[in-house]
Amino acid sequence: MRIVEKHPREQCFIAAIEKDIQSYFHGEAKILSCSLGGKKYSFVCHQEGIQVKNNEVKALYGPALVCDTDLQGLSKDEAKLVEQYMKENQFDLTKISLH
Repeated sequence: MRIVEKHPREQCFIAAIEKDIQSYFHGEAKILSCSLGGKKYSFVCHQEGIQVKNNEVKALYGPALVCDTDLQGLSKDEAKLVEQYMKENQFDLTKISLH
């Protein structure tokens, strides 16, 4: 499955994972949503990998994945667009929502 992977304080990159999203995070995935370039995606991280305050994401502590809203992989072109958007716009935590 093709996804875009993001680590705190590092550039994002396109990656392929062999597992489903829950298995990748050992069954402890937290599924959020994010809006990039006007389109909605799933933003998935470890349950303990985010800090939330007043219903807003304040910090990211581990790897996170961006995939489509059905938790499926991205097409090659879509992955490139997501990666480019995140690099050019310096991914902002305000783009992530809890719903």
